[in-house]
This record gives sequence, C-alpha cells and structure tokens, in this order.
Amino acid sequence: MELRQLKYFLALSDTGNFARAAEREHITQSALSQQISRLERELGLVLFERTSRGTRLTEAGAVLLPQVRSVLGEVGRLRGEARSLARGHRGFLRAGSPTYAVLSEGRKGIMRAVAEQLPGVEIRFENAWSPQLFQRLKKGELDVTFAMLGAADPDLEMFCVQDSPARLVVPEGHPLAALPVIRPGDLADVRVLLYPHGLNAWMFETMAPPLSAAGALVEGVRETTLPAVLEEVRRSGDTVFPAVPWEVDLLHPDALSGLTARPTTGDPGLRYSLWLARRRADTSPLVEAFWTVARDVTAVRRAQGARD
Repeated sequence: MELRQLKYFLALSDTGNFARAAEREHITQSALSQQISRLERELGLVLFERTSRGTRLTEAGAVLLPQVRSVLGEVGRLRGEARSLARGHRGFLRAGSPTYAVLSEGRKGIMRAVAEQLPGVEIRFENAWSPQLFQRLKKGELDVTFAMLGAADPDLEMFCVQDSPARLVVPEGHPLAALPVIRPGDLADVRVLLYPHGLNAWMFETMAPPLSAAGALVEGVRETTLPAVLEEVRRSGDTVFPAVPWEVDLLHPDALSGLTARPTTGDPGLRYSLWLARRRADTSPLVEAFWTVARDVTAVRRAQGARD
C-alpha cells in the first residue's frame, strides 16, 4: 500500500468520478484506475461500485474513508513539521502585547495565521503598557511586540496592524449620547479624558492637539485602568473618554452601567492604532518568519477593507 494510492482513493471518493479525480491528482484516468484496482487487490476489498454515472463507495469503502482522511492528515502535519524544522521555524517567540489588544481583529488575524503557517512555533505572550513593552523589546527581553505606539525609532522596525475609530464613552443623559456619530467639533467645551502623557507620551501627543484645536478641554486621567476611568466618567456626569474600540468590546455589559459608548468619525484625536515592532538588528529565522506572516496577513486585510 502506498500513500499515493490513499490519495487517489480520497480523490475518487470526493469527486465520484474517475475523470475528475484524475484531473485533481494530475495523472491520467487509466493510471488512476490501475492504482485503485491495485489498492483493492492489496486490501482484499471492493472499495467502489462502478456505475454508468460514475462511482460510489461500497460499505467497506465508507468504513475506511475516515481512517484514510486521518492518515493523510497526519502525513500532512508531519510534512509541515519537517518543513518547519528544515527552515528553522521551530521553537518559541517572546511576544509583548497590551492586555486590551487581545480582541483587536488585526492581532487575532495575525495569530490565527501564525498558528496555521508556523505550527512549530510557540508564542509566549507577556502583557504590559506599550512604553514598557518597547523598552523590553530594545533590551532583547522580547522578540516582537504589539503596542499602541507608532513613533519613529531607528532601532526598531514597525508597521500598523490596525487603525480604528475610537468609541466615545459618555454618561447617559449627556447631550452627546443622542448623537449617532461623534465628530471633533461636537466636543467643543467638553471635558475629554485621555490616558496621561506620562503613561504613553506618543499617544497623548497624537490625540490631544487635534482635540484641543476643536475646543475640547483635554485632561489626563488620574487612574490608568479602564474600570477606574469609566468610574470617573460615570461620577462626573459631564466628562467623556475616547476609548480603544476593541478594549470596549472586552468589557462586561455591567461595566458600562450608566454610560454609553458612541461611535466616532475617527478624525485625528478620535482614533487608535495598534502596531507590531521588532528590532532591526534581529535576523532570527523565527522572528523573520513571524514578521513575514504578520505583514502578509495585514496586507490582505487592508486590501479586503479597501474593497469593502
């Protein structure tokens, strides 16, 4: 019994037709027929009923089909593992990420693709605020990191994984709660909280100027956890907070009691970006493989978004 015979058995069971099965396997119809007959002789079983309309599995063939799929699946996984070993794509990567990036569609898409394309690579995540993640990356304590930063750094290579409009959290009963979409001009004379400069200088310096130019009264939050910020908004009655959209999605509904999260236009000051970064000097095969998969997935996602 040969693996190719099992492949031909699977192709014929899937197509129900010798001509289509032969085309799928890129062989002649007569060669396929000979191999199926040889397999039946070796097993001592009739696997297919030949009819004028094509073929169908016998009872014995139907019993064997799941096992054949399982064997070929294991062979495929073995080959994938072997390719990973040959290319050096086996081991583990230390990856950083802000906790609230877990639900980012950009990050989720990358991690799904890495799991599929680099099965021999284990990703070990560590969570922290973005400036801390960048510091650890530059020290060599992380191999790659997701971060809510995009500032130029000559030691790092980075690209934007996801860029999305903020969700404005406002108290129920606030005039902004009735608007279908919030624009910067709607925030004139409104107290707007941002994560403070000391926590993420790049993000604060990106968001604060355009909001201030629109007339918003920008302040840094006193507490730096999202539940504490929401409590500050709830308690004030007149303060709003442009939240990371995928961070809001992570919340339990009770966390927004007395509040509502309104969509924004995503103008400057009302959008967030998630980035992926690595050290320019890092030539590790694992990092390079992860980076290539991440770039490719992000490019496809952007192209699909542009079409949509």
